[in-house]
Amino acid sequence: MKQLIVFSLFSIASFTACTQTETKNVEGTEEVISQTEIKRVSKAEFNTFKDKHPEALLLDVRTPNEFKNGTIGNAVNINFFDADFQERINQLDKTKPVLLFCQSGGRSGKALKVLKQNGFQTVLELQGGYGQY
Repeated sequence: MKQLIVFSLFSIASFTACTQTETKNVEGTEEVISQTEIKRVSKAEFNTFKDKHPEALLLDVRTPNEFKNGTIGNAVNINFFDADFQERINQLDKTKPVLLFCQSGGRSGKALKVLKQNGFQTVLELQGGYGQY
């Protein structure tokens, strides 16, 4: 019976985990040495992460015309509809955190899947997109 409970808990944990963090104890403190987190987040969580991680890449997947009319911070524009979208994102550092957005969340939701499939480790997608920002 104990084995069944342990197995069940392990199975649930395996299927529901959305982040993986490896830590190392350094003089009584824990230091994060690698993290995988790929998810859609609220504006508040997006901004909190952006403030705590100035090295994060802001990735705007809207069209160049949308981008010209305003963006978030110093975002890089890679148009989701461009034929070379996947090739261009694969030139980015996959270990660097990415803050992803489009106009309303449709394209960035699709782009989130592409980044995940291409091995990006940390990608936070802005729920509601730039229009809700």
